[in-house]
Amino acid sequence: YPATAIAAAESIALSWPMTLWDEFTKTYDGFATESYKTLGRRLGEIQTTLTEMATQAVEKRVACAVLRMMNQSGRRTEDGIEIGFPITRQNISDMTGTTLHTVSRLLSAWEKDGVVASRRKHIIVTNPHELVLLTGAQGADPVFVAWSRFAIGAVLTLPFGLRGSARLLRDWRIWLRA
Repeated sequence: YPATAIAAAESIALSWPMTLWDEFTKTYDGFATESYKTLGRRLGEIQTTLTEMATQAVEKRVACAVLRMMNQSGRRTEDGIEIGFPITRQNISDMTGTTLHTVSRLLSAWEKDGVVASRRKHIIVTNPHELVLLTGAQGADPVFVAWSRFAIGAVLTLPFGLRGSARLLRDWRIWLRA
């Protein structure tokens, strides 16, 4: 594969042989539809990232990456919204196609301006509204801006509902990977 996934937190990986695809789509209502939706959403995210890397200035790319992580896994703390998994400046530079030096310089400047607070492998967005403005999203969807400004956390759920998810987890082989 041209990319490698790295788990940022404890994860569950579900695996099954492709020969079971037909059986799963018949047995579990919505399995194929939800799988295709997830794939489409992920491809859209990849397209967005590639477009950002090809067309945006470095500061906007880094701001978009931090905002995206905040929206995906942010949790409210007394200091702001903390990205809910360990993230290094090197990780951010890899995600945005820039250098470690540039990411360090930007995060230090943002910290001085009160936009973020960072310490070893942790970033807290202290001023989400300003971060949105750094992305160049002045004309952004108000719902997106509101979520970015008032995010209180993210919940990860399987797309089949509680009963369907429990059934899938019971029926599939589950591989725990760290």
